[in-house]
Amino acid sequence: MKKGFLTAAVLFNAIIVMAQPDKPKGFENSSHDVISGTNIKLIPASKLSIEPVVPKTETPKITLKYETPEFNWNTPKLIQTIDPDKIKEKGIDSIALSNYVRLGGGNNTHILGEVYLSNKPNSKWSYHLNLAQLQAKNKTTLQEFANTRIQLGGARFFNNSSLNASLFYNRDHVAFFAKDSSFKSEGKSSAIDLFNSGKTANTYGVNIDYVSLATNKKPEIKWLNRLSSFNSNTNHDELEVNSALKMLKTHKNLTMWGELAFTDIQSKQKRDTAKSQSTINQMFVDFKPRVQFIHKQTDLNVQVGLNVTYNKNTTSSSSKNYINPFIYLEKGITGLEMKVFGSIDGGLMKNSLRRMNEVMPYFADTLQLKNQYEQLNGYIGIKGKISGNSQFSLDFGGNSVSDMLVFVSAKESNKSTYDSLNLMRATYLNNVSSFYFRAFAQYNLGESFKILGNLKVIQYSQTVYHLPSFTFNLSAEYSPISTVLIKLGMQGVGTRYNSLMTDAITNKFTTVALKNYTDIYARIDYRFNGAGRIWIQGSNLLNQNYQTYYGYKAFGLTVMGGISIALF
Repeated sequence: MKKGFLTAAVLFNAIIVMAQPDKPKGFENSSHDVISGTNIKLIPASKLSIEPVVPKTETPKITLKYETPEFNWNTPKLIQTIDPDKIKEKGIDSIALSNYVRLGGGNNTHILGEVYLSNKPNSKWSYHLNLAQLQAKNKTTLQEFANTRIQLGGARFFNNSSLNASLFYNRDHVAFFAKDSSFKSEGKSSAIDLFNSGKTANTYGVNIDYVSLATNKKPEIKWLNRLSSFNSNTNHDELEVNSALKMLKTHKNLTMWGELAFTDIQSKQKRDTAKSQSTINQMFVDFKPRVQFIHKQTDLNVQVGLNVTYNKNTTSSSSKNYINPFIYLEKGITGLEMKVFGSIDGGLMKNSLRRMNEVMPYFADTLQLKNQYEQLNGYIGIKGKISGNSQFSLDFGGNSVSDMLVFVSAKESNKSTYDSLNLMRATYLNNVSSFYFRAFAQYNLGESFKILGNLKVIQYSQTVYHLPSFTFNLSAEYSPISTVLIKLGMQGVGTRYNSLMTDAITNKFTTVALKNYTDIYARIDYRFNGAGRIWIQGSNLLNQNYQTYYGYKAFGLTVMGGISIALF
């Protein structure tokens, strides 16, 4: 019987609704994974966000932003985060977390523990320590996961610049329902038995960032650096170095900015019975210049640029250059609080063992690493406000992709049985094109009630395994009094498909369907004395039996509760 558990820390970005300023306020994190500070991962409702939220600036204005849709290799799960109480010091344009502790638990032996310690914000120094653990285990179904997060960070502020540094360690353990003879060697004590031990992955490293704010004469400058190491008990090891230099300069209606980034990835892997590791070295040099022109009288926003990537890979005999245009156009509609928008772009996406493990951890074999290339992506739509308390967006588009990464069930070579059942492997699809439609709407009734929903329907030119044909989310939030917040919603995922071997002798495969599902969730928060909160939340309230990946079932009805308290 196939066993499974709730996939942790995965987010499907079907609709992005964040701020779209008229002019760039700074640089956003790019796809180069040069990410400083705390990298927040939004995770399912039956779990909690265990990474701290440490905002550096306050942005109370809510507007909309729509970005190029991303191809993700997972099915979406409910997003529920728990933000600790925040404090604001008078005279300082920043907000920081209060020191706090969070404790919680639930059925399936869900346990949450976290402590966050930091200094009060000041004009010279900032430092923090975060320790967090989230785990669950069902002894009957053998479902299990455990996530550990440790981060130590600090910053030194100067008159017009800052230097930030942090050390981090992440550990992710999952139950692994696969039996694979290639990872068992008779007579060797070092044989890997994933079915009994599970899979454990560790990531640790350091971030060092320098930021210099813009003045009348010089541009804004950011130099972001990251060194990280990844390893697992399935003989996967990886070292990655990232460095990115970003600059931004504004003059009247014209803004120019750009990014020059370097990434080096050394990946090593081997079977348990192999004598030596195979090594893949990848080097990337990215250059992304941008120019933006804004004409306020006609409400026109035009951005043009290039996405240029140089890639050298030891698996290929030569290096490659990728050059894609970037064009974004946004125009206000006269007399209405609405805008039409559209974009054309494309580019190379980085792939590595760590990235694959974060998306889908149920693999163990030696993997082929290819980088997905989006040859062309385009979309057009309309967004805006229908009234003062409602907003919406509609857009449609499509793209063309080569070396698209998907996951299917593994096969066994030259065997009469397929003991790799429930072991996933990576495969790559070429000449994949898609057409999609997205919709988003939000309605606010005063400050106490909000309802929002989004929908994405996508059609592919061929079977794209484990990716749904549609997703939707509908939720409502109600605050009857200032200290109570109630959330209720549902999230749906369409049918997905998997490739499964049915005959190992003739190497015959068949396509099997993973049925669609709807996950209903709820949450209640109660804040007391401005120094803490009590919360309870539930997911999969209908106790549905569904799978996120073939052979890996989600937890059934899950209920958790806990308390968050500011310390000092």
